[in-house]
Amino acid sequence: MIDTLWLLVCAILIFLMQPGFMGLESGLTRSKNSINVAVKNLADFGVSVGLFWMFGYALMFGVGNPWWGQELFFLDVNEHLNLAPFFIFQAMFCGTATTIFSGAVAERMKFLGYLVVAIAVSGLIYPIFGHWVWGGLVEGSPDAVGWLRELGFYDFAGSTVVNSVGAWVSLAALLVIGPRAGRFESGQPARKIHGSNLPLSVMGTLLLWFGWLGFNGGSLLTFSPEVAGVLVHTLLAGVAGMVIAGLLGWLKHHLLEVELLIYGSLAGLVSVSASCNVVSTPIAVIIGGVGGAVMLLVWEALEHWQIDDAVGAVAVHAGGGVWGTLAVGLFAQPEILNTGLSKGSQIAVQLLGIGVCFVWAFGLAWLLLQGVDRLTPLRVSSQEEDLGLNVAEHGAKTELYDLFQVMETQAQTQDLSLRVPVEPFTEVGRISHCYNRVIEALAAKNQQIQDYLQQVQQVTAAAAAVEAKTFRTQDLAAVAKRSDGLGKLARVFNHMVETLEARAKELSAARDQLEAVLNAVPGSISWLNQAGIYLGVNQYLAQTFALSPELMVGQPLGSFNSSPDYRHFMQGFLGSDRGSACEEVRIDVGDRARHYLMAAQKYQHGQETVVVGIDVTERHEAQAALQIAEENYRSIFENALEGIFQQSPDGQFLRVNQALAQLYGYDSPEEMLTNITDIAAQIYVDPQQRAAIHAQIMAQGEVKHLEYQVYRKDGSIIWIEENTKAVRDAQGQLLYFNGIIQDITERKQREVELQRQLVELQIEIDEQKRQTEVEKITESDYFKALQSEISEVDVDSFWG
Repeated sequence: MIDTLWLLVCAILIFLMQPGFMGLESGLTRSKNSINVAVKNLADFGVSVGLFWMFGYALMFGVGNPWWGQELFFLDVNEHLNLAPFFIFQAMFCGTATTIFSGAVAERMKFLGYLVVAIAVSGLIYPIFGHWVWGGLVEGSPDAVGWLRELGFYDFAGSTVVNSVGAWVSLAALLVIGPRAGRFESGQPARKIHGSNLPLSVMGTLLLWFGWLGFNGGSLLTFSPEVAGVLVHTLLAGVAGMVIAGLLGWLKHHLLEVELLIYGSLAGLVSVSASCNVVSTPIAVIIGGVGGAVMLLVWEALEHWQIDDAVGAVAVHAGGGVWGTLAVGLFAQPEILNTGLSKGSQIAVQLLGIGVCFVWAFGLAWLLLQGVDRLTPLRVSSQEEDLGLNVAEHGAKTELYDLFQVMETQAQTQDLSLRVPVEPFTEVGRISHCYNRVIEALAAKNQQIQDYLQQVQQVTAAAAAVEAKTFRTQDLAAVAKRSDGLGKLARVFNHMVETLEARAKELSAARDQLEAVLNAVPGSISWLNQAGIYLGVNQYLAQTFALSPELMVGQPLGSFNSSPDYRHFMQGFLGSDRGSACEEVRIDVGDRARHYLMAAQKYQHGQETVVVGIDVTERHEAQAALQIAEENYRSIFENALEGIFQQSPDGQFLRVNQALAQLYGYDSPEEMLTNITDIAAQIYVDPQQRAAIHAQIMAQGEVKHLEYQVYRKDGSIIWIEENTKAVRDAQGQLLYFNGIIQDITERKQREVELQRQLVELQIEIDEQKRQTEVEKITESDYFKALQSEISEVDVDSFWG
């Protein structure tokens, strides 16, 4: 009896996982979809339990064959009273496997499509795979044992049977329906869609922890001493998963994300479910911690592949489920596991079960979803997704929704008479009340503006009447009494009427003066109406076409000027809403093409246009010549054999050509500009010489044939000859230095050699001169006489 009670208590605990999943998913999604998420959790539980009673239990636990059960359809617990506790316990498992799918596809899948998948999971996919692994748990007949269980596959509380089945179905659905709008933009990093209520998600997670104690504890099916160990292992694995996932997230992002703590704890619980009764406590902690790390890896991989799992279901339940099932083969104590397999064989069987689960759950779900999606789209429209599934799928309006609807309608219609329904004693009701007060104040202000505009229209009409010479001062008598600017304007109009006649003569004189000025302007001026008919032209324009102004007035645009550029400019401007335009056009005058800068301005409320044209042919030709000169200079600069450079006033290189770069030992001008940062130290053998050269250029404006020694890139020294000139603007401001440098090292070497040869030649010449002098002396009469006298001297007596 105590075993039955324990199983029923655990079933109730697992039932608490349904509100746990609802809170977790609702909090991690946006509020506009929270009702849809909650309803799906309610609906899939009802669907899964109902289908599990009708035929899911029979397929999973009934006697039949190793592939499916064939008995106990529409189970009558009165006839099988001993099966009632086990049935309700396993029905909670089926509901859990089905609801995993809910959060993954949140915010974009149609409700009816979701129910179709829930029916497939709870009625076929879950019970069939469950039979392969858990068949025979109740019935002792060999015909009830599933084929994977016969091979030795072990999954104590559903790391694969429950969690991976739900996760693989979720993955198939995510691939079919795609990510939420705005989650992954082309060329942009993934955008995180924040949940609406993280405290609710944390509460849901705690409920899941609470329910998981029944999930794993009840899987023993008896209230034995092992229950306490299973509960401890479950609790510690969840803690380890949370700690490891949070720590890894902190190390990578330097941020403790709430979602990682939630997902890490759940991944730890999922991972240990397969082995919590066959491993030691430290191993259970390790399994849970590694489960948190595996979850994080899977989560980042899904984001990299742009698979949008709204609540991390695939990362938690597939990542944790696969790892936890594999951990049975790696860490389970053989004497407790009692499958009779070696460690290697056990690992192979666990991997087989993992692969079979993926092929069965993912493959069947993907085929089903593809078929349904072809018949009717599984995903809501973009408009419904933007509106939110609360309204689009269930018509569940909220106070906040009503507020937004009124605001949107007012934005589109500018109808300030609309008011938002106010629900008292709520935050949104308070906002609605304040919004209505703002709209009322705005409506009152708008009425004042309307009254003011009516009087402005009177003043505007008076202006038109003044122009038509039908204005009477009494027409603005009421407005003129105002003390504001509008009243002042009315009084000004009245005064203006009194002075109009006096000004008429002045206007006539001014018109004559204006005509004289227009005719004296060295540029074309014309007036046209909206249809492109000439209303007037000045003498310059008429003379350009060898006509009189009178002949041009009344003629349409293009009668005298057939230039397509001019017609395109004028027709485009006259037919547009622009008030002014300016453009350079080409006009053929006689046999010569000329360029004019055309400026057009509308007046008379856009009914008439004045056009001014300035002949810029010479400037245009000068620009073309300047462009050719620039291209020629660029060609000379890049292809010259001499080194050419451009230096800023502070002595830094601005540009160098290829020849100069090679002269200094660099492969390219870019390399030279990058590497030379201190010209005095890196180039000049005598750094003081740079300052002297700069001073000479500033004083004389240039240096010519200046020879000195410089360093190349490799440290070798060469002789160069520099010719540099300062370039100044029209105001005499120094702009930069242009210079040409030639390598004269060979010439210098030849000069040194020549100098050495000259020295040697001079020495030889001096020697020859000396010998010649000696010969002259020896051959002279004096030397010969002296030599004769010396020969007659008695040397011995001389010294004696």
